[in-house]
Amino acid sequence: MKETIFLIDSNDQLIEFSETAYDREDLLQQMLSDYPKPLAGSQIDPAEPRRRILVSRELGVAGEENGANRCLNVEVTVTGQRGWVNESKKSLAADMTVEGKTWLSPEQGEAGKMLWLLLQTFNKEFPLPIDKKHAIRVVTHKPGNADEPIFPLRDGESDPALFPIPSFAKHPEA
Repeated sequence: MKETIFLIDSNDQLIEFSETAYDREDLLQQMLSDYPKPLAGSQIDPAEPRRRILVSRELGVAGEENGANRCLNVEVTVTGQRGWVNESKKSLAADMTVEGKTWLSPEQGEAGKMLWLLLQTFNKEFPLPIDKKHAIRVVTHKPGNADEPIFPLRDGESDPALFPIPSFAKHPEA
């Protein structure tokens, strides 16, 4: 079922918008990456706006096996956070929650096209993650405590035994 939202325009007319596929998703992702201001959360509660951050744009991972090209999409989103920063002491404390999603994209090549048609056929009986709307949602939690969805962040780097930090993500000057 398609979602519908309504907007009251400047002439006090109610305008209905129905959900449609967005064929320029790559452009949208690039624009959000270049201009993150639309991620502001003041539309919901101007007094206490939600703060969002674009960690990274969606990333598709392509692969080839037996002549079929395929693409697995991965998206990791910080869904909530709270905390404080003391810039003069370079100190911080924060809590965050994270959601992961993964889904397949259409296959390429002749064998891939046949496999994609097969997946779409099976999808009618058994929902498969063949688009973002039906993605597999990955539940995250505090390491060692599956009942705690909040990741506590404190001064310094995370425990390398729990979260090894790749060199490109380290910022010792910060």
